Amino acid sequence: MKIPMLAHLYYKLHHSAWYIQPAYFRSIKAAIAQDLPEVAKHQDDMEEFFAFFINQRPPLAIDSNGIAVITISGILGNDLARLDQLLGFTDFQVIQDEIDEALDQSAKAILFEMNSPGGEVQGTPETAQRIAAIDVPKASYSGGLDASAAYFLSSSMDRKFVSPSAFSGSIGTLLPWVDESKFWDALGFAWEPITGSDETLKGAGFGPSLTDAQRAHFQAQVDAMSASFRDHVSNYRELDFGALQAGSYFGKQAISLNLADEIGTYDDAYQWLFRLIS
Repeated sequence: MKIPMLAHLYYKLHHSAWYIQPAYFRSIKAAIAQDLPEVAKHQDDMEEFFAFFINQRPPLAIDSNGIAVITISGILGNDLARLDQLLGFTDFQVIQDEIDEALDQSAKAILFEMNSPGGEVQGTPETAQRIAAIDVPKASYSGGLDASAAYFLSSSMDRKFVSPSAFSGSIGTLLPWVDESKFWDALGFAWEPITGSDETLKGAGFGPSLTDAQRAHFQAQVDAMSASFRDHVSNYRELDFGALQAGSYFGKQAISLNLADEIGTYDDAYQWLFRLIS
């Protein structure tokens, strides 16, 4: 049973730019190509089935000390379907809604628990700006991955805590492209779109290959997205982007590169916030 509901995600994977690590991007493409078992015919069955295999994202929680916890996990995306979220994705709008809910309930501080390899470009800057605008103390903790789009979001925290084995960084942009011209040649196909006069970029990305002008156009777009990423991070952290080369870095190395502030635990991050509000 193929999953037509994932058609929009398939389109995004082939035509959208991503703030994500390449290995995780490949894993998404592989995952949506699989069939779902017959047990997943109804929503209730699907939720139970996926919860057995995939850790489901916990909702916003606010404890008796007034500290809210918001989880940012899995692949991050914009306008995600319920099925996408069952597969472990986190919707940017859900993050923004939980921030609003936490502040509406008079949360005194917010702890963001990060474990994400990144996600879509669309929605990332807006969510990062929403986090930056939070006027109560905010900190992040990552015990796994705080990379790419997730790092874009967490870079404006008041303090960033990471475990000794966490990876942080990957400040860069990926626009997926596979040259299929040899495959089309083998099938005897030719790509000959008709566009308006002086509108040669209209069909860019839909054929089996790119012209030099189309590649230059996409390169300029990706460079602009990366510049937006670096500009936001630079407002909150002093980094040597040339030395980083959009890499993600392990534990103490991330601290030495100023990608994070402190090696610690979830409780260390919590206690840091608790001392501020006490």
